[in-house]
Amino acid sequence: MSSSATGLALALSIAAVAVAGYGLFQDEAAPSSDVDMRLAALEEQMTRIEDRLQSMPVSAPSLAGLGAVRAERTAAAAAAEGATPTLRTDAPAGEREGPDAVDPAKDPEKLAALVDEAVEKKAAQMRTMANKKPAMNVFASTLELTEEQSEAAGREIVRAQHDIQSILETPTEDGAVLLDDLVEVVARGMAEPAKHQQRWMQFFGRVMNEKIPGSDETYAARIESVKQRVRDNFKRNWSERQYANFQTWQMDPTEVQGIEGSPWTTLGKRMQERARQLGAKLPGDDQ
Repeated sequence: MSSSATGLALALSIAAVAVAGYGLFQDEAAPSSDVDMRLAALEEQMTRIEDRLQSMPVSAPSLAGLGAVRAERTAAAAAAEGATPTLRTDAPAGEREGPDAVDPAKDPEKLAALVDEAVEKKAAQMRTMANKKPAMNVFASTLELTEEQSEAAGREIVRAQHDIQSILETPTEDGAVLLDDLVEVVARGMAEPAKHQQRWMQFFGRVMNEKIPGSDETYAARIESVKQRVRDNFKRNWSERQYANFQTWQMDPTEVQGIEGSPWTTLGKRMQERARQLGAKLPGDDQ
């Protein structure tokens, strides 16, 4: 990876710490329209179908024909063994076997319903994944984590959040505490938006370039190593499909919200209070 790309990745890494707290009381950005989501999902579904068709042998007559041949072979084998063919309700649509199986390719309405169902499911997933700071229950349900996996992931995320906080609380060579600087930058950004970008650039410069006293590692690099530890933990303890969906989400695991014991809750309140001291009006202040 080039040095410029590495620098950008580290900048985004530390920026996530700020939005984790700031995002606690800010409205989420509106996701793409439902129509856009459904179109994107349909395009993906069609691409998968095309890829599957292209990978089939040239001699294959059709999907319907393959289903019929498979059903006939299954029925013949079952009859030879004296068994009654059964319908596999757990099999994917179009691959169910048995005399009562319905071939969607021969039933246009059934096929249309299956496509609509698949597209709607994918669109719903895309709408959820538009939020890069999900609540823990949404995070777990979207990735279809078991209760045990969800609890373990929550513990790992909170541990990482505390580690990141500890890193930012480690004084720099000149005695500055970057976590305090972060709170100030975010609070002033809410109170004085016009000067927000310049302050962020100065803060990023320190985090990316200053090394933790007694080490050759920058603050940003050590924070990124903590986040990578979380990803590695997920990869070890989840199924390939679960982890692949997590990668598709393209979100920072330490930004998951609503976990008991998370230091981001306290951090967000600090940012709010400091912003009010500087004259910022926050959502709900007039209520």
